[in-house]
Amino acid sequence: GGDVTVVANAEGNNRDGSVRLYPGALWQSTGTETHTIGGQFIAQSGAALTPASSTFVFTATTTGKAISASSSLTFYNLTFAGAGGAWDISGVGTSTNDLMISAGTVTMPSGTLAVGSTFDASGGSFIHNSGTIKFTSTASGKNVRAAGSSFGNLLFAGSGGAWTFLDTNATTTGSVVITAGTPTLPTGILYVGTDFDNRGGTVVAGGGTLQMTAASNGHIVRMNGSNLGNFTV
Repeated sequence: GGDVTVVANAEGNNRDGSVRLYPGALWQSTGTETHTIGGQFIAQSGAALTPASSTFVFTATTTGKAISASSSLTFYNLTFAGAGGAWDISGVGTSTNDLMISAGTVTMPSGTLAVGSTFDASGGSFIHNSGTIKFTSTASGKNVRAAGSSFGNLLFAGSGGAWTFLDTNATTTGSVVITAGTPTLPTGILYVGTDFDNRGGTVVAGGGTLQMTAASNGHIVRMNGSNLGNFTV
């Protein structure tokens, strides 16, 4: 057990500061450890990660980094904090607590990334990669912030969960779907590229505008008993 720090940015190659788990290897965190990784995190087939309540902080200040795995990895807290860094996190399936981007650029998985608490790109940026961020918290007081980046698809799916958009304006190029829980929409404009579908949750308007931006037919808007502040098509 204990905190782990892997320093990088000395040699300027993709091996510098990296962690590689070979087949059969297990990274087992205990408690609230903090692990600082300056390079890549690569888990080969048969390797595993047990995160406990740990925080992984990725600090690269160069591009071309990745979190990759043959089977999607589960982290607890996941933070990107390297100015000038860029990471492809296609190997991440779940962050059971917070996902934070305070610096750098993160390319999201093209599939579904589950976030158990807050998603906050407070100081960095992300590329949505046409993927879905699925919010699964069952508690209130969670936040969503893109800080100028665009989401692909958003799915709110935590019974009892409640999330507040911190951005005045936010954009999804795809859909927003609510199957459970309560998202509070931005106070400005939420731009939605395809569908807005409240299937089983509650929407709090936040005093803003829902603006549908699709340029094709066949899309839906369903509020399921919730109200909007303003609505534009």
